[in-house]
Amino acid sequence: MADGMALHSTEPRILIVERRRTDIVIGAPHHAPAGTAELPTAHHHVAEENTGYLARYLAEMLQCSSVIWCNATIEPNRELTTPYSRQILKWGPRVLVEIHGHGGRAEQGGQARFDIEISCGSALQSAQAEALAEKLRTAMRKHDDLSALTISGRYEDIHFRATTSKTIASAGKTWLAYHIALPPGLRKQDNAARPPESGYRFCDILADVLQTELPEPERAAAPACQCGASKPQGSAASGSKKGAFVMEGADRGDDFNRGDDFNLKPDPNWHGPVPEDQREISHDVYEARNILKYLNEGEVFRWDQDAYKEFIERIKQAADAGCVRTNVDTKLASGAIDQIRKDVVRRKGRYLAFRYLCFLLLWTVGNVMLAIVVAKLLLPPSLMNYIWVIIGAMGGLWVSVAAPPRWKVSFEGLQDYLDVLYEPFIRMVFVTLLAVIVSILVAAEALPISFGATKLDAFATKPLLAVILGVVIGFAERLISIELIDRAQKILTPGTTSH
Repeated sequence: MADGMALHSTEPRILIVERRRTDIVIGAPHHAPAGTAELPTAHHHVAEENTGYLARYLAEMLQCSSVIWCNATIEPNRELTTPYSRQILKWGPRVLVEIHGHGGRAEQGGQARFDIEISCGSALQSAQAEALAEKLRTAMRKHDDLSALTISGRYEDIHFRATTSKTIASAGKTWLAYHIALPPGLRKQDNAARPPESGYRFCDILADVLQTELPEPERAAAPACQCGASKPQGSAASGSKKGAFVMEGADRGDDFNRGDDFNLKPDPNWHGPVPEDQREISHDVYEARNILKYLNEGEVFRWDQDAYKEFIERIKQAADAGCVRTNVDTKLASGAIDQIRKDVVRRKGRYLAFRYLCFLLLWTVGNVMLAIVVAKLLLPPSLMNYIWVIIGAMGGLWVSVAAPPRWKVSFEGLQDYLDVLYEPFIRMVFVTLLAVIVSILVAAEALPISFGATKLDAFATKPLLAVILGVVIGFAERLISIELIDRAQKILTPGTTSH
């Protein structure tokens, strides 16, 4: 066969075979013939010998389409723009199965933690990979040449998680993807160009499991009771709006646990990719829950625990409506989460911002008084204007923070106002040191700063100019610090010139 010759060749080539089914696609992006140890790619240097043979065999067993990249010179699956990825996008499958290889377990000199590792690309879809691994493990026990092999699909336990593969882990994909990494013993045998019988036997088992779990669309629409196979729930074929997640720990609420330790996990009975809108709802739920927990730990709800419990309960209701219940409504859930965020900001946002400003003002007044005392007791009169620069910088910093646009905080920004002890103090120390450095540079004419048409390099003899210089530094602390760092890098980096 022509494709068999191509699989044995060391020339770069992509083999695309469209068979009866395109709802399942089998891929092998890193195939190389036995004896080819490396690929000339930027990241994936190790060739996955003979994976193409197993991928082609599996596709023939399932009568589904396949795409195999032989002796790749670029990364086939790191982007969705490569010929390999574009072909998968063109078919638009429900399920993608990629056959990969690894160099063995860690005790054998490789990196794998198990002989066979299965990943769907994220911890969020670990349940699907674990379910497939368990079914394969059960079937492999019946075969002497496979029963001793270890297999895992638990995301936290495996090494090859496929997080950099866009065909497996990309948020833009619309299919459920399985990244199956096989050991050398299933792919290579001594003095033979093709995989051993055990490798093909594993593919037979994998094909049987996939045919049971992923019936053809025509059979999927038939009554499940006639064939004993369950109809896919919530898949693209069924059109159901069933939630793809289950909520755990939602009812554990007492004086010590306010019900905020709930978790959203993929429904083990879900077949097919998790819908992107439900995935976004789960992300928004976790973000809102975690920020609320952080605010509660910062005692923002110390005297208002009823409000905290109310917000947590509303978040759980939004999660249930958007990705858990039988008929989900993601738009309703998204609107509910947005309203919760607005309500939290309305009730607690201004309080947090004004509390932070009050503490920052106390630190400002205290530091100004300390600066005056130090100047009177320790510094000669000739350096007094430097103290005025520092005082002006502290005042300018407080005014810049207190300006109305700054305390109109967002929901995500609420946590930035929790620390009223260390952060304001460190910020004042920073602006003090910045004022000293900038004033020295201005006095040396190394950093020209003007206020309108007035140059501020004469501040050493004019207290008013010293205060104005300080206010400018306080207002523009971030811009000035960035400018100083940039200039220092240009000076310290050889061969760099400023423009």
